[in-house]
Amino acid sequence: MPNAFLDKVSLGRDSSGRPLVVNRRTMAMLEAAERKLGRKLVIVQGSFLAGKAAKRSGPTHNRAGVIDIRTKDQTPAQQAQTLLELRKISFAAFHRTTKQGFADHIHAVAIGDPGLDPSAARQVEAYKNGRDGLKGNGPLDGPRVKITVFPLTMPSSIAPAVRTARPVVHLASVQAQFRAGGTKALPDVKTIQLALNARLKLTLLVDGKAGKFTREAYKKHQKAIGSAPKFIDGIPGPKDLTNLGLGRFQVI
Repeated sequence: MPNAFLDKVSLGRDSSGRPLVVNRRTMAMLEAAERKLGRKLVIVQGSFLAGKAAKRSGPTHNRAGVIDIRTKDQTPAQQAQTLLELRKISFAAFHRTTKQGFADHIHAVAIGDPGLDPSAARQVEAYKNGRDGLKGNGPLDGPRVKITVFPLTMPSSIAPAVRTARPVVHLASVQAQFRAGGTKALPDVKTIQLALNARLKLTLLVDGKAGKFTREAYKKHQKAIGSAPKFIDGIPGPKDLTNLGLGRFQVI
């Protein structure tokens, strides 16, 4: 019998421009960890990336249940807290570092996902045995927690939120409206304004117009996520808009 909790969900594009896709269970697990942390996490590599994943990742991202989390915008204390909460919510989470030959990030595998690639499943077993999941079979880094398995079917407590279709924001349309300075109202701009209010704790007027205050708020968002200075212009780009949309809307 089909399990809707394992259906794919598009979150737009990752920081390298690849499709950012996970299943609903992985998304629910990530959102549960974010609620504990009180902040959003940035996915730099998602699931279902056969033939498209970073070379150093091997086949672990080929199938379901695997994500990589950006750490460069987190303090060491925040990185440790992120690792802890991901583990508590049932991810086999590993802090991959430059000393190990990786760009610094947290690699997380959803324990119990039936769609894991065999290589990812082996990493889960290594995690359970207190190892780091790499070829050298080194010790597991960071805090140890009781190993649990997140529900494999949709819990009633999160079902309504998961079942609700995510709004779609059209990148080209909102870019044109932001550049035009809010000459007309667009539903997509309303979606962005709602997300900015939630993310930055603002009280923007949600009128669908990309006026001065909305563009200034968008600059704050771009700055907050560590965009390069040349991209802090108040005009949505694919990376910063996808980041804003995590858990809120899809970008196409």
